[in-house]
Amino acid sequence: MQRIKVAVIDTGFDGSHFGDEFDKFKGETFVHKGDTESHWWLSSDAHGTHMAKLIYSIDPFCQLYIAKVGDDKHDIKVERVTEVCALYVI
Repeated sequence: MQRIKVAVIDTGFDGSHFGDEFDKFKGETFVHKGDTESHWWLSSDAHGTHMAKLIYSIDPFCQLYIAKVGDDKHDIKVERVTEVCALYVI
């Protein structure tokens, strides 16, 4: 059975909501502030977490790829979303 791949391009997500399932997810951050990186598995804005939970509840066998493009909804920039889409087009 082929697993469906789903990219969540959002504010990252809070892995603590997924317990042991967290190990199944992959991700990358595109949020860099100076020399620091805002990790994809940490989120102060719950939107990305909610989207991941909704998708995962529909298909718990899917492969979720989390692309963090902003720390909150006001921080999401078109340039970051475009960068992610250009990198991960299948």
